Amino acid sequence: MVAQENIWLSLLSCSVLDMDEVHVWLASLNQTSATVETFFKLLTLDEKHGAPNYHFAKVRDYFTVGRGVLRIILGLYLNIPPDRIQLTYNKFGKPALCDSDEGATVCFNVSHSNDIVLCTVMRGRELGNDVECVRDNLSYVENRQKFFSSRESQHIMVLSVYLLETAIYTCCAHKETYIKAVGEENARRVEELLCR
Repeated sequence: MVAQENIWLSLLSCSVLDMDEVHVWLASLNQTSATVETFFKLLTLDEKHGAPNYHFAKVRDYFTVGRGVLRIILGLYLNIPPDRIQLTYNKFGKPALCDSDEGATVCFNVSHSNDIVLCTVMRGRELGNDVECVRDNLSYVENRQKFFSSRESQHIMVLSVYLLETAIYTCCAHKETYIKAVGEENARRVEELLCR
């Protein structure tokens, strides 16, 4: 238990966030059942009721851990217990802190893929992030008109097979990050955004 307390004490030193800083947190969602239970206790009633809606236990546990990690991180910056964090959601499901003294200035974004969660935190400015698990099946290639402008598609499709995967994932992650930062309602259609 002492080692775990030392980890949290070291995290407290990271919770000082200047206006021009972005803090980036990366965590594994793959946790023991005891850790999942600990995180479950931090969730709100709505989150606790929503977690069982996931059909697979692994996905349910990933949701619980991801939301618990987010609550712990935000609690560090707000200096309040993680289970007291109040979140609101926009029409696209993006979480944000409810208006409060400190909550109005702390902005965050969270993304997860496979067994990884990425959280970024900043004061006073909206931000986006994206993490992608690289998969063997590049459905983006077959469905490129949904994700890429015609110009991007032309550039991507002439790349060697070794560069193609990296280019596709990089472009998609950049677009997702931009959309999350400006808000989906303010972003143009994803295929109209141009990655360079």
